[in-house]
Amino acid sequence: MKMQKFRNLKCRKTDNFLFVLELFFIALFTYTALEKLLDFDIWIIKLFKTGFFSLSFSYFLGVGVPIAEFVIVFCLIFQLKFCYQINFFFILVLTLYLIFHHYFSLSENCSCGGLLERLDFVSHLLFNIGLLFLSSVLLYYKKRQKRAALGE
Repeated sequence: MKMQKFRNLKCRKTDNFLFVLELFFIALFTYTALEKLLDFDIWIIKLFKTGFFSLSFSYFLGVGVPIAEFVIVFCLIFQLKFCYQINFFFILVLTLYLIFHHYFSLSENCSCGGLLERLDFVSHLLFNIGLLFLSSVLLYYKKRQKRAALGE
């Protein structure tokens, strides 16, 4: 009986931790999407200045990235299928873009906007690696919870 209480307590702590992680990613993607949309012209120019994209494709990305971030927020809020995989994949793509940008871009600063733009490359990379780690933890434990709910 005592062991069952311990397991329930451990599960509640894990559930609370996962809930906080979900809220963190919801807040992060909401912040970054709004930051890009509020400074839309600057965001487009920064994308164009990297030298990777034409002006028209910069505009397409300028609209598409915040929409993707809002879609991830929507998926996380409503716990849609594959939302944790999409979250992990999006952060992975952003991290790879950050590395590629650092070594091959014509501009010095990343085009992330807001607080992240003020970080130097190493700090930004460490932040993204931390996000990848947290996203993978969320993905792992949510898969485990799903398996436990199915009785596997």
